[in-house]
Amino acid sequence: MLPLVGTVEQLDNGDIELVINVDPQQNADSYPIDGVLTPEIPFELPTLSSDTAGVLITLTPDLISSDVTYALSLIVTGTPTPCVPDLLDDGVLDIFDVFAFLDLFNAGDTAADFTGDGTLDIFDVFAFLDAFNAGCP
Repeated sequence: MLPLVGTVEQLDNGDIELVINVDPQQNADSYPIDGVLTPEIPFELPTLSSDTAGVLITLTPDLISSDVTYALSLIVTGTPTPCVPDLLDDGVLDIFDVFAFLDLFNAGDTAADFTGDGTLDIFDVFAFLDAFNAGCP
């Protein structure tokens, strides 16, 4: 299990920044291995005389070891999803948002076009009420 540390912060420009860090971890493991063949290595050894002796060296590994330190830092930024039916943009969905929608709708303001079809009709009222009833994240 990795120890995770994280923060969520709203930046000055309105974006949300999520930072997740994994603290540095030391991991040392050894793995036994069998049956690995290596090529013979010719090696010349000096002797007491001026001659050399030819020797073939064969290595037989029996263990692989690793010693690793790792750390991870993940930073994600993004703009929060607006609460569309919060027409007063006060962070609260209430009857005053309904009144604001009705004022926009009665004034023929395209901000009341909740279906996005370019026409203000009863379907925009239904779409606003659906969004209002669904709430905001």
